[in-house]
Amino acid sequence: MRAPSLAFGVLVLVGCERPTAPAANAPPVVPAQRAVDAAARPPLAPCERAAGEARKVLEHAAAGDAGADLGALRAMFTNRCMADPVGGRAWALVPERVRVDGRSWWARYALVRLGPEAARSAAWPAAPSEDEDAASATPFNLWQQPGDSEVSVVSMSAYDYDRDGSPELALVLRAHHHEGPVFQQAHVWSFTEGGVFLYERALGLRLADVRDVDGDGRPDLLTHGPYDEPSAACGSDFATQVHGPALALHALADGSFSGTDAAARAFARSACPARPARLLARSAEGGIDQEATARNVVCARLWGAPEAEVVAAVRRECPAPDPEAPCAGCEDVELLARWAHTSPPLTLAEATAADATAAP
Repeated sequence: MRAPSLAFGVLVLVGCERPTAPAANAPPVVPAQRAVDAAARPPLAPCERAAGEARKVLEHAAAGDAGADLGALRAMFTNRCMADPVGGRAWALVPERVRVDGRSWWARYALVRLGPEAARSAAWPAAPSEDEDAASATPFNLWQQPGDSEVSVVSMSAYDYDRDGSPELALVLRAHHHEGPVFQQAHVWSFTEGGVFLYERALGLRLADVRDVDGDGRPDLLTHGPYDEPSAACGSDFATQVHGPALALHALADGSFSGTDAAARAFARSACPARPARLLARSAEGGIDQEATARNVVCARLWGAPEAEVVAAVRRECPAPDPEAPCAGCEDVELLARWAHTSPPLTLAEATAADATAAP
């Protein structure tokens, strides 16, 4: 039998591999031109890059749970980028991992320092808690569980405290646990030596907020100092956080902070206008106002009341809780006594001319 001709097979093969004709009037495609076009495109600004990273993570989370309500989560990462005035750099909060379960969600995010040419350094802030850890060692550092527990971003602000051309970033976070204490903590972060670290001149400060208290344009740091600790809540098995008056750490031109200069004293005086005549404070309903009583103890010490005198006033004015009526007395007499024994971080006196100038 004669072997079949190969011509037909070759024709079929050539027909299958024939390229599609280009559209009419289309310019010729030059492979090298694609690389040239890509190189000619301007790089994304740092905040655009941060928004793109966040969008990918949130879209992936939404795809994994079609019924999830991610409105609050999206809002948490909206406008969370602060570009430097010059230099093509920015601070941003960028989600890296999200877990969704109905109306609840958990996220792990990074505080990122972005620079030109895809430069990126990051730290992972910890959720606020009693132990004051700055960096997170847990899978999630931001979450919302309606009716149970929530961690949120209160604010972020950038300012070049040390004038090195790279602004520091102050991040304020809040954690609220069901029938438990509310923790609000602030940390100041700096980009130095190629990484994101806590700002050296704010190390060891127990911070609660950031606010320009004297209008000089430098954001100051707020703290409760040693007067911030959990206490047993009346009629509850859960603890509550008791705060003394807010105190200012005034930002100075050299990048450091002062808790005792004229601006700091003026701010403390606004919280404690005078030495209280009595420590025990009553609520509008006639019960004991535990938080106001604790603040009075601190104010008395700030205004120079001797330690022994304040301790004696605590014992005299604050009735111990009655086992049968625990809410009728001071909830935590020992906390008040500890605060009375604590050396105040500054002492108030009659306003000086310098203090009057520094007043807000």
